[in-house]
Formats: sequence, C-alpha cells, structure tokens
Amino acid sequence: LLERYPDKFELSVSYTTRNPRAGETHGVHYFFVTKEEFNEVKNSSIMLRSKEITKHSFVEYCEVHGNFYGTHKSYVKQIMEKGKVNLLNSDIILKICILEIDVQGAHKVNKSGAECHYLFIEPPSMDSLVERLKEGKHLVFFFNIIRGSETPESLAKRVKNAEYEMKIAKETPLYEKFVVNENLEESFKNLVQSINELYPGLDLRFK
Repeated sequence: LLERYPDKFELSVSYTTRNPRAGETHGVHYFFVTKEEFNEVKNSSIMLRSKEITKHSFVEYCEVHGNFYGTHKSYVKQIMEKGKVNLLNSDIILKICILEIDVQGAHKVNKSGAECHYLFIEPPSMDSLVERLKEGKHLVFFFNIIRGSETPESLAKRVKNAEYEMKIAKETPLYEKFVVNENLEESFKNLVQSINELYPGLDLRFK
C-alpha cells in the first residue's frame, strides 16, 4: 500500500521498548527507547532525542510480549497536517495516516475519540499462520508483526495471542473491514477495495 500509493498513505512510526531486530532503523521502523524513556514520554513534558514530548503524548500504548509500544500524538498529527488542504473553507484530506497496532491498541484509539476507520488483516487459517511462522515468512497483521526466528515457546505464545485477538476482533463491532491475507495480489486488491469503500473520495485505482 505504501509502495504503490506513497502520496496517499504514510505509516505512523511507533515507540517501543524492545530491542531492534536485524535491519531495523531507529526513527524508520520504530523509535527504540528504554522503559524509563518510554515512561517519561508517556507521563511528562521533556525533550527526548531532539523531539519535544508533551504530557499524555501517546494516543495509545500497550504491553505486548513483555515490551511496550506506543503511538505518538504529534507524529500522527504531523502526517495528517501535511496531507491536508483547505478548499472552500473545508479541510480535504489528501494523505491518510496508518496505525499498525494490535487489537487492544485499536480499542484505546477508539476510546480516545479519534476519527478512524479500522481494518483487520487475518491469516486464512491458524494452521497457515503456524506454517508461515515456522518457515520464517514475514506475516503482517494489524495486531502484530511476527518474524520467523521463533522458539517453540515464543511460537506457542504468539499463536495463542493471535487466536485471542482474532476472536476479539470478530466479536466486537470495532473493525469495519476484514481482509484475509492468503494470495498477496488478491488480498491487496481486496484491501484497496475496502479502503475505497471507507474513503469514497480517495478513488484509489488498483495498480
């Protein structure tokens, strides 16, 4: 989505207390901070790595697998502001900010009153999820990013969490669209169609 429509979408970069994985860059994939820094960002007005952080600066934050993740309000606002133009005294949104967050994070964003649309990307089955994890394939969900270097214990924990989050996503009315990530091209086509239905004025052409 980001590669094919770079002028329409931008991904919000979250804060996390976990260590960077191979190939990940601070400020590109995540803002990597310590737990102490994360709490400072969350609770106080400070300068952190040349960025001013205001009180209650996360629109949402959660603990996942023992690490904290948070979406910064000002980062989201920057993306939205640079993609906005005023036409006839009405704001027209030209760029959409994407939050790639888990189910509990999505519910917190919803409780904050932010005007959002919610899409859930799911595997075709739990068996296929387990196989993709074992094969080391990257599988991206809105509730998590799962990598291939899994121990039996971490694999079992992630699968259990995935089952729980898919159950919650199906049982609550929050998510407006579900996209099954099976065949990449077909799944992407369905994703584009879903976004067009949620944002009629966007008029994405399938590329």
